[in-house]
Amino acid sequence: MGERPAGAPPSALPCLLVTTATKSHGRRSQIARKAETLFLNAESMIKRVGLEKCGFFTRTFKENVTSRKLAESMNHSWNSGYGSKVFCESISVPERQERGAFHYHDLIALDCDIRTGFDFESCRAAVARKKTHLHKRNGRWCWDSPQHEAAFKKLERAYFASANPNLKRLWRDIGNSKHPGKAAEYGFGRCELLPILSNSQACARYIGSYVNIKHNRREEEDKGNRFASSTWYAVWHFGQNK
Repeated sequence: MGERPAGAPPSALPCLLVTTATKSHGRRSQIARKAETLFLNAESMIKRVGLEKCGFFTRTFKENVTSRKLAESMNHSWNSGYGSKVFCESISVPERQERGAFHYHDLIALDCDIRTGFDFESCRAAVARKKTHLHKRNGRWCWDSPQHEAAFKKLERAYFASANPNLKRLWRDIGNSKHPGKAAEYGFGRCELLPILSNSQACARYIGSYVNIKHNRREEEDKGNRFASSTWYAVWHFGQNK
């Protein structure tokens, strides 16, 4: 559903929340505390809803959106519009890419199972091949060889085909670069939705780790932006009782 080289979660979601061990004058840093708050929200949501009804969703704007206020406004429109109709809950975490543009990492809760039947082995192998054989050259992503690209596409087709009807329906509705859907209506381009590849705690830690990434990539307009709030990450409860 997407073309980002490292868009999918890694094959084994590691505990990346290193800041929880960071101390300053005998106390954990503010970043660590906020990351831990995000982790607890994510873990609670997964346990309450069920792993099979949660997904990891990456959204990238079609245009190069570098303004935090504009990104937040567009994200709010997405969540209050499409999100409120499809998701039961979501946690949206913005991240500045190296080029300064924003994209969003979402942990979403649904009213249906999107995990059963999914070919996790092929997905893990495809992600591993991307990480190893796809590199950026002169601003463009290039494969080491046509053989590596062909092998990746074969793995990608395998896990795409294994998706159950619920997940395939969401893929069609959200759309992709070749067949734009709802995401395009809200200004998003490449989107990637996958079931959670690991357990609830590992996924929650992975989500929490983005607080670190965002802190390291903050720009002047981001200074003073609160980490654990609706302006830094948003916990959306859409009030659906499904």
